[in-house]
Amino acid sequence: GCSACVPVCPVNAITMQEGKAKIDPFQCTGCGACIPVCPQEAIDFKNSMSRQIIAQLRGVLADKAAGEVRIVAFVDKNVGYTGMDFLGLDRTNYPENIRIVAVPSTAILGKKHLLSAFAFGADGVLVIEGSEDIDEHFTKKRMIEMGKELSQFGIESMRVRYSYVPLPVYKKAAELFTMFTDRIKKFGPLAEDKRNNIRQKLQI
Repeated sequence: GCSACVPVCPVNAITMQEGKAKIDPFQCTGCGACIPVCPQEAIDFKNSMSRQIIAQLRGVLADKAAGEVRIVAFVDKNVGYTGMDFLGLDRTNYPENIRIVAVPSTAILGKKHLLSAFAFGADGVLVIEGSEDIDEHFTKKRMIEMGKELSQFGIESMRVRYSYVPLPVYKKAAELFTMFTDRIKKFGPLAEDKRNNIRQKLQI
């Protein structure tokens, strides 16, 4: 094993044993920070595997019409998605072209997830995290790094945005959806040749 996941774990739940990474299930908090750093994609969530997230992306983007601008919003289930529920209870309006994809934690997201969203039809990608710990230690830094990597595929940095939205200010998400939608509409749909390039690279 390469041991890339060992220093990433915030609770030291991963150790190397006989050349392989072993996860202590009792110590692991399930933050998912180890998942995107594994070059072999050997780590995954039991009930929210990477292939399930990608299948969900394919589903929410399957009915996109020609010329339509559509945005995928990855939202953490623990805090951020509760905020989405509150928006619904408040009957707060936000652009209908937003498609929410709930994930256990945004720390599990890697370049492959963001690229898959664009490959299947997204024109912009939002990532919303509600946990301060995950925001501070993982997602904030990783989104900056991934933005640079996405540029290699011709994806403008302005098509991707990350925001920390704790539950007390959940209404900020609706404002964020509106502002980001306006921005992406000015950019217009992502060029099809860029999508095809991503599909070829990911072999999807």
